Amino acid sequence: MKQHYALWYRLDQQDRYLIWISDQIDTVYVHQKKIVTFDSLDALKAFAVTKHIKLMPEEPVLNNFDTVQEWLTETNGAINCIDSMNTWNVAKDITNTFRWKFKGNNPKDQTTELVYSKICQNNTLPEYVPGAEGGMRNLKEKERRLLVDILKESVEMLKKML
Repeated sequence: MKQHYALWYRLDQQDRYLIWISDQIDTVYVHQKKIVTFDSLDALKAFAVTKHIKLMPEEPVLNNFDTVQEWLTETNGAINCIDSMNTWNVAKDITNTFRWKFKGNNPKDQTTELVYSKICQNNTLPEYVPGAEGGMRNLKEKERRLLVDILKESVEMLKKML
């Protein structure tokens, strides 16, 4: 059963909102082949009422795409696992919406699945610390390069679509 949520994001130092749809395949709300975004949560809620969309009552949590953009300028530094996972997930949901190919949405690629799994396992840790033990902290070079590629593709898509 589809459930609609307000999704709060920060991109290029601007906070905005969109409607995220949780279902067997997660997507985002579109109108006339465009993602509908809002300047405020109140504007999103008002729109939902006009379209008879019942939003789930959870307050949205910030998806900060800016921290990922900053990390991509110096990929040897600490990475925020939560923001990286959120960026990857929203990009994945956008590609699901439009049925596009996306390097980060390839369940047949074991390396992609492994890197995603490491991010998910550590999504309660704010940062990856180079050289430390365990989880995201032991990304192999191939995995780190893949993560960089996926997050670059994600941010480019978000900038284009939002």
